[in-house]
Amino acid sequence: MGKSELVKWLRDRLVPCTNQSKNVVDRALKDFNDLKQVDPLASWFKQSSESSARMLDRIQNLASAMADMMKYSLLIQPGTITPHLSVFY
Repeated sequence: MGKSELVKWLRDRLVPCTNQSKNVVDRALKDFNDLKQVDPLASWFKQSSESSARMLDRIQNLASAMADMMKYSLLIQPGTITPHLSVFY
């Protein structure tokens, strides 16, 4: 099989496959977007990126505080992790 025959063979088999998969993805994306518009749980609240950043910052601060508490519990009682917030407050 020569180089040009191999190129033709690949083109004949790969182009239809890529077109089919693109159609499937496009159809799935369209269905998802259509359903998302009518889903009350997906569209009841539109959050700004600033609000999301503040929320993620609070989560990060809580995770950092919890990690510090775990370190502290290991200092107080080596080998024992005390993750309960009530112990520290």
